[in-house]
Amino acid sequence: TLYYNGKRFTLYQRPSPYYASAPAPANINALIDLLNSRYGIELPLADLFRWNANTVRQAGLRSAVLIGSETLDGQRCDHYALRQDAIDWQLWLREGEQRLPCRLTITRRDIPEQPRHSVDFTWQLKPAISAHSFDFDPPAGAQEVPLQWAPSKYSLEAQP
Repeated sequence: TLYYNGKRFTLYQRPSPYYASAPAPANINALIDLLNSRYGIELPLADLFRWNANTVRQAGLRSAVLIGSETLDGQRCDHYALRQDAIDWQLWLREGEQRLPCRLTITRRDIPEQPRHSVDFTWQLKPAISAHSFDFDPPAGAQEVPLQWAPSKYSLEAQP
């Protein structure tokens, strides 16, 4: 689990007694860049947080098509298919005013076994959130360990 409060990020995996924490930039785009370049961490679905007019070019999307309307768990959703060089995406977006993802399926075509990952989303549209909702509260006995520099293969950053 990644915790991010706009000042620090913390990585923790239950039931481990260890966690790692480090200072973080003040916005999500900069956090995504930092995690990738300094620590070699690629967040799943990071492009959903970065979507802008240049995302199609930056992500290398080759095609996108609206397949049609389908019902998933009682929700009417528009079903899209997208293609990159080595990855196929399928995305179901809720129809109506709140166009939230209902399902996402990713298939790797660059691996012979063509692994597929699928996620169904459930949304809490009026959650009770406070300023401390994004802070990490270590469980009893948990110990902080240093986060090691491990750049991704795409990193141009020199080791600190």
